[in-house]
Formats: sequence, C-alpha cells, structure tokens
Amino acid sequence: MKADYIRNTTKMVVLKDLVTNKTRSFIMVFVGSYDYLTRSRNMGRNSYLYREPDYDGMVLYYAINGTFINGWRYSNGKLVGYISPSYNEQGESSVQTRGYQDCHDVYTTEYRQDCHDEYELVGGDMETGLIYDIVKYCDYIPYTTSYQDCHYVEDSTSDNDDDDNWWNNPYPPGGAGNETYPVKPGSNNTPKAKKIFRNSNMTEANWKVLEKMLDKILADCMGEALYNGLASFLNGQTLTIQFSNGSDGLFSGNGSTAGITLGSQMESNQLFHEMMHAYRAYQETLSSYKGSNMNGEIEAWYAQYLYTSRLPEYPGSKWEKRDNTDPRRIAIKNLTNIVDHKGNIRSGKSVGELELEIANRVVPTFHENYYPADKYPFDYDRPGLENFTNLKKLTINC
Repeated sequence: MKADYIRNTTKMVVLKDLVTNKTRSFIMVFVGSYDYLTRSRNMGRNSYLYREPDYDGMVLYYAINGTFINGWRYSNGKLVGYISPSYNEQGESSVQTRGYQDCHDVYTTEYRQDCHDEYELVGGDMETGLIYDIVKYCDYIPYTTSYQDCHYVEDSTSDNDDDDNWWNNPYPPGGAGNETYPVKPGSNNTPKAKKIFRNSNMTEANWKVLEKMLDKILADCMGEALYNGLASFLNGQTLTIQFSNGSDGLFSGNGSTAGITLGSQMESNQLFHEMMHAYRAYQETLSSYKGSNMNGEIEAWYAQYLYTSRLPEYPGSKWEKRDNTDPRRIAIKNLTNIVDHKGNIRSGKSVGELELEIANRVVPTFHENYYPADKYPFDYDRPGLENFTNLKKLTINC
C-alpha cells in the first residue's frame, strides 16, 4: 500500500574535521511534497551527500536540542529557495536574509509520533488464566510550524551592499548533491564575472551575486587593480568558480581546472582573498608557490584586512569584531603598525622589526590555528617586504 511508504525521512549527521579532529552533529529532515511522496519509493535514499534527481520538497536542519537552524526548498531536483527561522523566532544573533532574496512566512503542518503500550487479550480463559500481549500503538499528532521561505529575485534593484555579513555558521547549509541548475543560454548580464570565471551549471542568481561582489571589489582602488591584473594574466581564459556548502574559501591552481571555491555566505572579502592567491599563482612556479604557502597567506590576509576595513559599513560591524577576536586576524591587523597600505615600511619602523614580527608572532599564530606547518610552510629566505610584493604592485596607483 502507498501508505507504507508515504513518509518523511529524518537522519542524524555527524561530521568530523580531519584537520582539527573536531566533530559536530545535527539533524536533517526530508519533508517531501505530497506529489513526490506518492510517486517515489526512494525517499530513504536522500541523504546529506545525495539528493534524488527528482526530489521535491524541503530539507530542514535542526540542532541536536531541536532548535531549527535553516533549510532548503527543492523542486524536481533543483534548489529553488532558502528557509530560515521565522523572524519572531530569531534571536538578535540570527542571520537575516539579504541580497537577491524575497522572503515570507509560511506555515506548514508537521507530524510527531505519539506511542503508548496497551495490553491486548490473545488467549486463555477465566479458569486457566488469561493471556495478554503488550502491543504498541502509535498516533501521528499534527502540529503547525512556521518558516521563513525565501527565493532569489532575478531583477532586484536593491542597493544594499552588506553582502559581506560575517557568518561563522557551524552547520552546513544544504549538504552536497545536485543543487544547481544551468544558466539560461545566451544570458550575459554579468559581464565582469563571466570575463574571468566560468561555471556552466551555476544559477543565474549566483552569477548576479558574484557580479555584485566584483562591483564592490572594483570600487576599491586595490581591488580594481587586482581584478584587472588577474584578467590580464588570464588573457581571455577563465577560472572555474563555485559555491560550496561550507564557509571556507579555496583557490586551486590545478592547471586547466584552476579556480576558486567560495563559502555559502558569499562574501566579497573572501572572493578578494582567493583572487589574491590566484594573482600570486600566475607569478610563481608550482614549487615556489607551494613552498611559500604561509607567505602567500600572510599577504592575502593582510590585503583582505585592508580591503574589508575600508568598507563604509566596517566600523562597529561583525567584521571588526572578528578582526579584534580571532588570533590570526589580530596578528595580521598588528602588521599595520609596521607596514602601510601600499606594502611599504612605516616611518620610524624597520625591515628587521617586520621580519621579527612575522617570524615570532604571525607565523606561529597561524601554524597554531588551523594552518599546520606541514601544509603551510613559510619560506624564511624571503626578506620581510618580499612578502608584500603583490600588494605593492596592486597599489602603485592608489
């Protein structure tokens, strides 16, 4: 009978960070649409790492204590909307939907299972004794819950530039799987993004978000030089671009598949950081690049700090709080006492002071915080200011 398989699926997910060995757990619930549930017998196959190609419904994430985190809405296998807690359920620290999204409250009926045991007569008689068996009866109790259902607005004219909202969210926003749909053929209303990046499966909405991030970067003198310099190195070629389900960014210089991966928070300062790595990669050999990973990180983090701190919304923002609490960012920020915004030594300071600061404070801080020395070696043969060579090139006209 169909009633035997018309049911939603709940899974507990446990993720382990192979670098820090830390684990985190959360609950994900697949709430299929009635149409999907009546036509598919594969509901149970959906998981954190896989979605059925025709999945239709919602994927909801909950903390272990039952607190709703966020969710995603699918239609015929395609990701079409984001679900966040309703505004009246959010605390002050909750993430607010912004950018190219239109949100409204939706109310859905969900069911919880309520079970109890009863004694059921199965045999015997009054003379020899009655025989009872314990039978479990379960009822599905309906209850109403509300979510914030969001979808991207293709023709948004919003001037809200707070796309760099810092969100160190420990929960994945959607898991892996087929969460993209092709860009409309012939669409080219994001010329700056498509001049240096490619992804045939990225949504038009994400292309617009990427274009908006580049607009923000180009509004900064150093950022404009970075974009133009990278475009010049590419010489008509493009880098791959994609958005991941986590919060970390990544540049991979793997030949024809070289490209950038951005976190789901879609921050322009993270894109700026990875573009700095790409810019450096075109001026290094593979061995020199890998042998100086930590040198490159220091320059990229420093340039990222300069870029972010110049944004008009920076004062009092979460980025400023981040720069004053994260040990790595504090170490980077302190370099501004020795190096100026163009990669030169400040008056009254010396190269020797810079080299001591980098060797005794910056490098150890990074190696102790998620940047292990075996994967991020520091080339001590590069004098202090050589670690800011690209910054000096990019700011020569700034």
